[in-house]
Amino acid sequence: QGAPVATPVPASSTIAPSGLVVEQAVLKGSGSWAEWFGAPPHRTLEVRFRNGGSNLIPSTPFVLRAGKGPNPTQVVAAPAVPPLFPGQVVSYRVPVSFPVLAFGHYEVGGVVGAPGQTIAFTVTTRLVPWGVVVVAVVLLLVIIALVVLWIVRRRRASGELPSARERE
Repeated sequence: QGAPVATPVPASSTIAPSGLVVEQAVLKGSGSWAEWFGAPPHRTLEVRFRNGGSNLIPSTPFVLRAGKGPNPTQVVAAPAVPPLFPGQVVSYRVPVSFPVLAFGHYEVGGVVGAPGQTIAFTVTTRLVPWGVVVVAVVLLLVIIALVVLWIVRRRRASGELPSARERE
């Protein structure tokens, strides 16, 4: 009674209580020409785990999700992390796909470890289908030019603007 109550805040560390460490997590790869026009972008997550503790870490599950925003929902198939001896390092290359016409900031987030000893990491990337953007801008400029040309012709036809022959 009367004791203060607080909501526990999870530690934002890259080291789990078990000693599991995420040494590296990076998305690699660049867009193909098809991605420039809205094809699904493909990248490769390169992640490296290390047992930074002094005890054997048993095989642990590896949950990986990708998507737009801070809470990605698309589950990505990821392997289980094998048992790791102290100091041992294991690396993975996991293919990640994003949706068609992906535009904006996307995240790939992973959680590794057993309950109570998990470690999380997040990698972000920016995806823009530049070909679609360029085509849209060109179409907009063509439409603007056609509207201006139509307005000029209407004014000339109504006598508001002199024609080139009348100016001479």
